Amino acid sequence: MKIFLLIIFITLLLLGCYSEWYPIYHDWLSTINIDGTDLNYVRDSYGAFILSPNRETLIEYSPKQFWSVDPTNLSYRTLLHDFGDDTDAIYCPTVSNSLIAFTHLREIYIYDLESRDTTRLTFTEDIVLKWYPTFSSDGTKIAYSTVSDSFTSIVIMDFDGNNKNVVCEFENIGENTRYIRCISFVLNDQVLLYVINESPDSTINSGVYSICVDGTENHCIVEYVYPLYLTLSPDRTYILFTDRGYINKVNVDGTCHVLLGATGEDFFDPSISPDGEKILFTYEDYPYIMNKDGSNRYQVTDVHLGSFYHDRKESLFITNNKILLNLEKQIN
Repeated sequence: MKIFLLIIFITLLLLGCYSEWYPIYHDWLSTINIDGTDLNYVRDSYGAFILSPNRETLIEYSPKQFWSVDPTNLSYRTLLHDFGDDTDAIYCPTVSNSLIAFTHLREIYIYDLESRDTTRLTFTEDIVLKWYPTFSSDGTKIAYSTVSDSFTSIVIMDFDGNNKNVVCEFENIGENTRYIRCISFVLNDQVLLYVINESPDSTINSGVYSICVDGTENHCIVEYVYPLYLTLSPDRTYILFTDRGYINKVNVDGTCHVLLGATGEDFFDPSISPDGEKILFTYEDYPYIMNKDGSNRYQVTDVHLGSFYHDRKESLFITNNKILLNLEKQIN
């Protein structure tokens, strides 16, 4: 009996040492007030979210599944759609209240949150990638970009896939392939902002561009930057993007371009509070808050942020005073 108890004691001791020497962490959906109080580990998480403009629809997603989450009760999620064995079926999702637009197998699809139907909106015989769909502010239009060996373009269509119109098109010559991403409707949905990435010997500079929806007045508003995201303010008056580890802010008309501070992560997608006054960002893998002018910068918590997915939103404002984060939690 004594030997048995001794074995149990040694086993428990070793397990305790193992968890201390080799801690295992998992990504957890968490909430915290912007002043650092009331940290709440809610549940395990995929760490990818999209929030509708009216802030009433929160979607959590994996590469194969859409889940509905109540923003006022994050504890539970409801499976909306499962793509089954399709690998990386969901790419570049965006939500406009009752519709989700996303890329699937190189084409643009929409998912109706009310009917739970999935509809294909684009059809192409040749190999053309369509990605970065985005809704207009009223949800009636979708803009997206295309890329093939011969050209890159921006297309606008109705939310049901009708009335497709090419806004602009760039020829791809040799290895000078252009990639358009991060499209946003601004200025009463009459102007598109977008990012274009170029090879070094191209005749068009990389940067943030502006173009009217009728294809006129196409011009660069910030040159020689390489952002992976454009974060649009709730009132659609300014954008944020990161480039070479710094957060940039510029008005949608191209004025007042300023650097707000370092992030340490080029790919991180900053979030903006509903009132547009606060910015949530990462610095050295920890969450920080600052005012929209870059002042009063502070670390929210000393808990490490979870895994980064590069092309997926992992932190956002639930309200002006509460944020949702993907945080690491030790589970052993």
